[in-house]
Amino acid sequence: MLSAALASLLAACTAPAAPAASDSSQATTADATAVAVAEAVVSPAQPVVEAPAPAHPLQVAAEVLLRKDTPDFDRYYADYTIGDLDRDGRDDIAVEYGLGEEGAMRHVANHVRMLMSRDGGLQLVPDDGENLFGYCAAVRDIVDGVLRVDALEACMVPFPKAIAHHRYEWSGQGLRQLDEETPEQRILSQLAEIETALREERDEVLVRHLRKHPLSIGPGAAPAERGVDRSLFADAPRRKDFAAAVELLRKAELQSLGSDE
Repeated sequence: MLSAALASLLAACTAPAAPAASDSSQATTADATAVAVAEAVVSPAQPVVEAPAPAHPLQVAAEVLLRKDTPDFDRYYADYTIGDLDRDGRDDIAVEYGLGEEGAMRHVANHVRMLMSRDGGLQLVPDDGENLFGYCAAVRDIVDGVLRVDALEACMVPFPKAIAHHRYEWSGQGLRQLDEETPEQRILSQLAEIETALREERDEVLVRHLRKHPLSIGPGAAPAERGVDRSLFADAPRRKDFAAAVELLRKAELQSLGSDE
């Protein structure tokens, strides 16, 4: 057995080695690898970026008119809020934009301008912002002929809190303030709106106060319905219970928390 093992070992030691790849084939493989790596570095795979949605036609028209009146109105930022303010069946547009100087105080305030839809096209309302918006104004929406604007504690604070809530209507010549609410009053009025909408089955009002969240709604659903689960209030007893709960919450006493809460 020992001699057989020695013979096998000797055969293994003396067996010819497998032929090695030629130098030319090795060089070809190395060159191809180098080219592939270089191409990946020079032209990395680019992520697919969807094109931004086209701007609303009213926004485009508003930008043209505002740029004639104030060429650098959007130097810092510009937000557009669209809705029918004068209740004539045509959407109007409110534009909020930043004001300030370059340097450390590059954005120190903001301004709001109104543009109304008329038979001849969009018209820029004469500027009366200093009298109407003598505060850091944040436009929220235009709904049911009412422009809602929040007064912020300051424009320069990273996360400013609202210190008052203003509502404006169209007087025929310009904006006219309807009322002003404190944050506490605004909470109570919103609860009252929710309670009334629940009792009167006015879902179009109710959904304005609901937080949007992902839902498995079919592609055929209207954009306004996406993210709102209307089935929550479809059942009459459940709707009645919701209304009663909101009423109790509305009548509960509000308490001020500490400055850090």
